[in-house]
Amino acid sequence: MPPLQDRFKVYGLIRRAVEKNHFLHSLVVKGGAVHDLPPAPARAGGSPEEFAVYQRTESPELKKDWSITQALLRRVKQETDARGVRQVVLYVPTRAELHPEEWSNAHLPPDYDPGEVARRLVEICQAEGIPYIEPSERFRETARQGPLYFPHDPHWNAAGHHLAGKILAEYVQNSWRRAQ
Repeated sequence: MPPLQDRFKVYGLIRRAVEKNHFLHSLVVKGGAVHDLPPAPARAGGSPEEFAVYQRTESPELKKDWSITQALLRRVKQETDARGVRQVVLYVPTRAELHPEEWSNAHLPPDYDPGEVARRLVEICQAEGIPYIEPSERFRETARQGPLYFPHDPHWNAAGHHLAGKILAEYVQNSWRRAQ
């Protein structure tokens, strides 16, 4: 069987963009999707790298990063539309976004906002006509019953994955009913 990049053109497009973009590169590597991309150059600044996307003040680099994100989502929408498939974006909130004490413990500058990434993604999805699912409130509510993330890891545990699956299933069911 040919490698993934030979079978899916959009994979190659996304991979090239990720290799060239520090923001996307760090998201993909931290998410565990790939391990073999070349290391991206470090970003200057005193704040933890993983929080840079939460800046309300838009630096030229951050503006470029968000433009690339929008272009990638637009391209994926074009590809899915061409195949008669509906694209949807399910936002993945970080634990720090959902828990004020964790956000406070990160000691970030005042122009960092835990809602900034979701806000920007909503704007992009609205501009591109892409359905957007914002699960943060459901994650906050459900987290009161027990943890949804691993304690020393930014990933969802089984309960977090279960909730995300439930939210997606509800979206698909409701979309299907509306289409009937």
